[in-house]
Amino acid sequence: MLICVFHALAAGHYANFYPINGTFQNFNPVRCFLTGQVPFKDFQVYLGLGHLYLGSIATLIFGGNYRASLQAFSFLTFGSLALFVFLIAYVIFRKKEFTAAFTNILLVIFLVEPIFYKNSMAGTNEILDALEYALGPGNSARFIRGFILPLAVLLLFGGIAIYRRFLKESKYKEVFMYTWIGIVAGFSFGWSNDYGIGTWLCLILIGIWLSICRT
Repeated sequence: MLICVFHALAAGHYANFYPINGTFQNFNPVRCFLTGQVPFKDFQVYLGLGHLYLGSIATLIFGGNYRASLQAFSFLTFGSLALFVFLIAYVIFRKKEFTAAFTNILLVIFLVEPIFYKNSMAGTNEILDALEYALGPGNSARFIRGFILPLAVLLLFGGIAIYRRFLKESKYKEVFMYTWIGIVAGFSFGWSNDYGIGTWLCLILIGIWLSICRT
């Protein structure tokens, strides 16, 4: 988390923009929302509700102005990459402490870009370019729109934790899991107009397949 914060603070050193570029595109809906305007009524939300609400909260925390939005969206972009890495590593290693340490080391490597990483570890130039894109929101805030993917997984883990703690012996346990998948899927749908809808569809298909397999 601290790595993401320090990386985000550096994003505010140059606060210039063109009216059509990504930094203004990120700030403009947030500016409208923070001044009391109503989404879809007073302004368009073409990057999704996740981008708007999460970006507004983060921008408010960092200071609420344009410079703060640069730092906030940089933090959210790099934070989404960190969460991606953590969840994938956790599936492999199954140990939270080791996974957290591995994630921090990998994030530092992404930022510093040592020779061994650029020449061999990153693989192809296309993969290296994709990882470098995660260091900032760019023109389309792609990692923030895609943040729904690891977030949906975390929400599903939360549902499993509730199930195991309170409902494992309940007669409603099957209903709860399918309902929870539906809630997470519905939440995902409004997140963005690309990754959100894709996540919604995948969760619905997984829920249907899980139901078939279990019954």
